[in-house]
Amino acid sequence: MCESDTWLSNHSINERFRQLLKSHFAEQPWENLFPNVKQQPNAEQERAKTLAILWQLRHNITHNTGLLTDSDARRLTLMVKEQVDAGVSINPDLRDLRYVKRFLVETADLTNRRVGLRLAALLTERHTEDSQLFTPQTIADAVSANFQMSLSVGGAAGNFS
Repeated sequence: MCESDTWLSNHSINERFRQLLKSHFAEQPWENLFPNVKQQPNAEQERAKTLAILWQLRHNITHNTGLLTDSDARRLTLMVKEQVDAGVSINPDLRDLRYVKRFLVETADLTNRRVGLRLAALLTERHTEDSQLFTPQTIADAVSANFQMSLSVGGAAGNFS
């Protein structure tokens, strides 16, 4: 779930996690982690928009040492809804990096919470389907420990200490 090629665009993240976290019984995939303006959930769209800009900046810094090419400038212009000029260098300062760090930590925490809750729901669904598959308390404890939050599976509340 966390291979490096997954974490380069909102689209690739959405596609991977929508399939991995879809219900065993559902034909439709799960929701988008980082939806665009035409996707659900609405509450995550602003975070997704900021993250998409950060993916583009990461790409530019990594592949062009921060110098904005014509195509990168056009892409960023569309994303930020302001003119971005080609030929300019991106030089984030310490304040910028602190903001990005805070945003990414918050995003990781919220994303882990959503994924953890969804995984617990899927495991509960599977246990309901076949109660002999696993012991709910054991799985609830393991999932809770991995996500560092109490998650319930099959009616058993997980411990993560």
